[in-house]
Amino acid sequence: MSTGIDIPGLEFAPRAARGAPNKTVGELTYTTHQLNDLPEIEEARQVGLLKSWEDLLDADPAGTLFQGPVWCMEWYRTYYQRYRPCMLLVSYGGSLVGLVPLAVERATGAMVFASANMSDYRDVLALPQHKQTVVTQFIHFFDTS
Repeated sequence: MSTGIDIPGLEFAPRAARGAPNKTVGELTYTTHQLNDLPEIEEARQVGLLKSWEDLLDADPAGTLFQGPVWCMEWYRTYYQRYRPCMLLVSYGGSLVGLVPLAVERATGAMVFASANMSDYRDVLALPQHKQTVVTQFIHFFDTS
């Protein structure tokens, strides 16, 4: 099962291929991408889908700073020894429409939202018209992880 990963210059771990299935609507396809490490996420902020993370945050009426790049990237950097970043991205027609900032606790393997229990609000971030699909992709990913 291909995830249709097409971010120039980035290599993705084989685990990404086991992510949520692609979903085609009309002529465009929802594609799920998984970023598994801090350098990978930082590079995607510069040259990949995550360049539009701030715009996505601004467009999601339920978005808070706890899903934004300023908070999540600092949290990932600060707690890197304890948590491995794991970010799920959903694109539609090549554009970022949703993301789920996650992390895996290195000691236990437990998957948590970025910032674990250090923030008041943890959720997916998505354009309103794509939120249901992003949540569905996240649930599928979580069930197969």
